[in-house]
Amino acid sequence: MDYIGTTGSDSLTGGKSDDLLSGGKGSDTLSGGNGADVLVGGKGDDFLIGDEGGSTFSDTFRFVQVSSSSLGDLGTDTILDFGSGDIIELVGVNIFTVGSLDQVKAVKIASQGSDTKLSIDTTGDATPDLFILLKGQYDPSQFLLSISSGGSLLKWKEKSTSTAAFTFSAQQTSVGEGSTATFTLSSTNVASGSSLTYTLSGVAASDITGGSLSGTTTVGSNGQATISVPIAADQTTEGSETLTVTVQGKSASVDFPKLATR
Repeated sequence: MDYIGTTGSDSLTGGKSDDLLSGGKGSDTLSGGNGADVLVGGKGDDFLIGDEGGSTFSDTFRFVQVSSSSLGDLGTDTILDFGSGDIIELVGVNIFTVGSLDQVKAVKIASQGSDTKLSIDTTGDATPDLFILLKGQYDPSQFLLSISSGGSLLKWKEKSTSTAAFTFSAQQTSVGEGSTATFTLSSTNVASGSSLTYTLSGVAASDITGGSLSGTTTVGSNGQATISVPIAADQTTEGSETLTVTVQGKSASVDFPKLATR
């Protein structure tokens, strides 16, 4: 059955069969229900829910570019339950320039907080202009890429659902002023190149060279990321403090005495 939205912000819910839900204009919420459903958000920032699709009934999340100027109207759609067997389909979207643009480089998959953002360059100028947000963490290797003969159809098909996991530790138990505290984050099921935010606590900004109590670290191809925190040498004799670094819900600490170095 077809469910078609209006020019406003609609909420559409499919039935037990294989349905087509099209939101049209506005910021819509589409829920496929049972069956192998096709969800088309259309213009605006839409929320798409395949619902009871999954491995039994693969749902398709379709994004359609009508003209070269229509990409900005699509907004940033959010898929709340992208699961095994589901497909992201781009129709009429040309993400390649003939003979020059690397297909992989045209599509970026990276962590955004606890979610995953797909950034797609459709013009070949190395600037993404189509964005899709997936709730949860997904590794680029979980996706299969196929293109139609005309190069206008792109599909991603998730091979398996994996949950991101992290361990975090300090490389020293204590550090002195003027030295650097080093921490190591190890991850599984996290995309290489993912940028993760960390915070510092237990110390003042003046205790840190540069004065920042937060920062970002990048996950490498080995699943690890290193956080280096330079401790300021403020030439002031004080008591000991404990520096705690927190990233992705994991914390590790080092002690350092606030003693003059001279």
